[in-house]
Amino acid sequence: MKSAKEYSEFCEKTLFPELEGLEARRKAIGNKRISFLLIVLILIVFHIIVILLDFAPLWSIMVSMLLVPFVFSFIYRQFGTDPNLVEDLEDEVIKHSITFLIGSPLYKEEQGMDYDIFARSRLFLQLPEDYKGRHLTKGRLDSNLVLFSTIDCGYFRNVGKKELEWQNIFKGLMVVNAFERNLGLNAEIIPNDLEQNLYLIGKELKKYNFQRSQKVPFDQDKEFSQAYAVYADKPLEAMRLITAPLRQAILNFKQSVGIDVAISFVEIKIEKENKLENRAESKIYFAFSADSLVSTDIGKTFLQPNSVNGFYLCISFVSMVLNELRLRFIKKPGVDWSI
Repeated sequence: MKSAKEYSEFCEKTLFPELEGLEARRKAIGNKRISFLLIVLILIVFHIIVILLDFAPLWSIMVSMLLVPFVFSFIYRQFGTDPNLVEDLEDEVIKHSITFLIGSPLYKEEQGMDYDIFARSRLFLQLPEDYKGRHLTKGRLDSNLVLFSTIDCGYFRNVGKKELEWQNIFKGLMVVNAFERNLGLNAEIIPNDLEQNLYLIGKELKKYNFQRSQKVPFDQDKEFSQAYAVYADKPLEAMRLITAPLRQAILNFKQSVGIDVAISFVEIKIEKENKLENRAESKIYFAFSADSLVSTDIGKTFLQPNSVNGFYLCISFVSMVLNELRLRFIKKPGVDWSI
């Protein structure tokens, strides 16, 4: 996996030159906003002078002061914003970063992960009414074969007798790895706030993907238990799999990056015509929930690593977890991660 220093060098030499056009759009918005602010201040001063010198009837001044904010609000929305700027920035960052981070990638910018793959993650109880994705990529992350894409999906829920409201189920980056060894269980690690807000919507659930397995207690790790819920069909195996270093790594990622990550280990049974060839394999899913993987603050330059490194940090986290699991279960079977 490329180091943070290597990624910063990539940004300076390769990525930032590609973002110059977007940076110019960002600066243009800033200049327009400053111009609007100056005009508003001038008009406020003008109205104050008119009132003090009694140049116009009070009622006309009041009407003018009421109309001006609406007019400038309309103008600001039309010319002082660029609704596609952050989305375009994310597209460019992901597109250029993929070739740097992923070995021999198969990349399709306009396609997303198949819904069937997404649904098998066991992370989402609610089935979406609308599902779309971008930046479908398949390639090697170190020694690990991964498939990933950005995903945006949700459904409409009733908020009144005749009112519908859009509810996001998931928006962010999903990464899937076909692990080289069957881990022999199904387990989900889910952020508590997302579990409450998105995954367990209670009476509002209209369609079910599956039912949760048994909740696994991690009472000895209060910090983790307050932030995450773990479900598994084999609780003891899950407790051995989700070790203290893994739990701490998840917490550190959330605290340092500010992006929620949900992880699932899914056992998939593959049946052949010859039953002797039947086998099972494990797939590991990472779901990074974020409205954007780049900075949404257009008041700051895009041409700095902190503005564009969200995607890199997610991929780096996936690499770290998969490499540690390979070390435990493939290179050195039976070795506990905590040692």
